[in-house]
Amino acid sequence: MKFFSIIMLSIILLSACSNSYYAKQAEQELGADAGLSQTQINRTNDGAIDLIENQKAPEKMTQSTTRLPKPIEGTIVYQSFEGGFFSFISNDGSKFTLMGLAEHHRKNGLVVSIQGEIVHDVMTTTQFGQILKIIDIVVIDESKVKPVVKNNQDI
Repeated sequence: MKFFSIIMLSIILLSACSNSYYAKQAEQELGADAGLSQTQINRTNDGAIDLIENQKAPEKMTQSTTRLPKPIEGTIVYQSFEGGFFSFISNDGSKFTLMGLAEHHRKNGLVVSIQGEIVHDVMTTTQFGQILKIIDIVVIDESKVKPVVKNNQDI
């Protein structure tokens, strides 16, 4: 029995040494590989090697925009579909989904002049015209403001 215990202990120690040796060898070879420059090599408690991809923060997406050459006039209109949202319909009939509309301008029927940018490559659930990112807004007429009826309640 004593002989068996010595043999088992020797096997465990030798396997630990060989794992350590092979782990170091793999670490040297993998670390030198230029293709793994964005991979981190971690050694676990048992001497094995884990390759873990670096968790880089996602790069900021840049939006493609086109600045309006001049302010456009029109009316802010509440649309009740797709959960409800405030849109902008210009005097020439162009339709826009607004981006960055301040709370105090969220009035159905408010006539305004908006300077802004058309935002490209953006998807919305509204499917209502182009996306217009507001840079500046000037109220022209508040006399046409009507309450928004949502679920049979004025808001």
